[in-house]
Amino acid sequence: MTITRLQVGLIGTNCYIIRPDDGKTYVIDPGDAAQRIEDAAPNPDFFLLTHAHWDHLLALEELHKRFPQAAICVHPAAMYNTDDIVGLMQAIDPALARHCASKVGNLPPADVRPRDGETVGPFEVIHTPGHEPGCVCYYLRDENVLFSGDTLFADCCGRTDLKGSSPAQMRKSLLKLQTIIRPDTRILPGHGAEGKASFALESSLAMC
Repeated sequence: MTITRLQVGLIGTNCYIIRPDDGKTYVIDPGDAAQRIEDAAPNPDFFLLTHAHWDHLLALEELHKRFPQAAICVHPAAMYNTDDIVGLMQAIDPALARHCASKVGNLPPADVRPRDGETVGPFEVIHTPGHEPGCVCYYLRDENVLFSGDTLFADCCGRTDLKGSSPAQMRKSLLKLQTIIRPDTRILPGHGAEGKASFALESSLAMC
């Protein structure tokens, strides 16, 4: 298995390209820079979203045009629609919305709506709302790797002050992760450096 990390977009979103032993290519969070992602993953089979915030999917529409056969996976509760995505951009910075809204004007429909406990290829789907209602983590149990999106970073958890966020749900999700993943699990987050589950969870739970 190989895991490639690309930092893309205005706020350095981590886009991961995973090639496990099933011979397929999975792209997690195509946040921007469609050409860079295509160069690193010229024949993707799946686009997996950890949630539906703008910085994690700005390249999705363009990549779907180039690779319509690749399945798009997003949780049913995700705010995966143009109005919510552009609305969040406008709340953060109207100039951001003007600059990026065209990239989400025709979002392709999701092909797979995985729920908590289901699998997509080798990934176990763990529903972790709190930052966004449809947040999920993708867990490679045998490799002891968690792609945690904006639920869990190396030393803190994601924001809970946005539309659809919930501090109570975030805490519940972090406690849930403690019961599923091992303390030495490798955390590959949506932003920043990778971490270890024990420290990341302890630090995050102390904050919320």
